[in-house]
Amino acid sequence: MGGFLDDGNVYCSNSGGYFLIKGLGETYAQVSTNVFIGVLALSILWGIGNLLWGISISKIGMTLGLSLLIGITTLVGSILPFLMGSFDKLSTPGGMVISLGIFVIMLRIIANVKAGLLRESNNERNEDADGKNMRVGIIMCVVGVSWLQVLTFLTILPIT
Repeated sequence: MGGFLDDGNVYCSNSGGYFLIKGLGETYAQVSTNVFIGVLALSILWGIGNLLWGISISKIGMTLGLSLLIGITTLVGSILPFLMGSFDKLSTPGGMVISLGIFVIMLRIIANVKAGLLRESNNERNEDADGKNMRVGIIMCVVGVSWLQVLTFLTILPIT
């Protein structure tokens, strides 16, 4: 059923676009192949990151998953602008305040992961019938959310 709905979303939105938007084919024809390939690649990678995060939620729970999502989003969102050309601004007073904030966020993420691992160790079994595994879920969550944040910054780069 899911495959049918996914196919319907693709075919209906594309055919609907051609019927509703005058000159859509000409607009697409003006876009270079490299741009289409770049958008397709980033879309696939974005989907993989979302899948990793979604699967991790079933393994570690909504509370820890959302906590990691917010923490990693803030962490990566604060670090990437400095890495993209403004690294020298970290030595300014404002940059040092941001660095301190990043450090506090990292401590919070570590504390949340530690709490999740303690919760797992307090359970009688590490893996239940649903295949929940806290360590794998945390790794998937961190990788998926970090990947999504990096891809968000990649979308602002020009594709030529």
